[in-house]
Amino acid sequence: MNELHLDAEVRSGAGKSVTRKMRTAGNVPGILYGLEDKPVMLGINSRTLHKMLHSASSENVLVDLAIGKSNAVKVLLKDVQHHPVTNKVVHVDFQRVDLTKKIIIAVPVHLIGVADGVRSGGGVQEFIMRELEVSCLPTDIPTHIEVDVSKLGIGDAVHVEDLKLEKIEIVSGSASHDRLGTAADCFEVAGSRRGC
Repeated sequence: MNELHLDAEVRSGAGKSVTRKMRTAGNVPGILYGLEDKPVMLGINSRTLHKMLHSASSENVLVDLAIGKSNAVKVLLKDVQHHPVTNKVVHVDFQRVDLTKKIIIAVPVHLIGVADGVRSGGGVQEFIMRELEVSCLPTDIPTHIEVDVSKLGIGDAVHVEDLKLEKIEIVSGSASHDRLGTAADCFEVAGSRRGC
């Protein structure tokens, strides 16, 4: 789990005109919510935020958020909204977290290796589930879940129930029929390969 630090200021006012002025001044509007506390509207320096986002190793980032002169609070970067044309960050959401309570969060799945059925059997490797919802403490959130598919033959699959993860409980995709990756057979029609 990647932990980063970010400074923010409480912003006053809401609405398009206020946030437009903030962005023009080089700040990004944001909000902090969660843990039964009132939401706090934030203003964050866009350069500082940009550096923090690019130094993060995954989408699931635990941040030490210092608001004004107060002590830093552990928060989870929940959402980043980008402008559709310029791709600049236009808004960020942070969620307060209790480090002693488990949370449910989506974690990306990375397939490792090339399946034997693809390499030697002419099959096609399918990537079926690209992320899994897991339950864990905020400090135990993995950057990603690695699944080795190098030993899969044609027709073989890695099921969610086959995964053995420490300190993490898989919440979504726990049924035995949920597959992460397979090596499917290709079929030929009139001499050309189809389904590959």
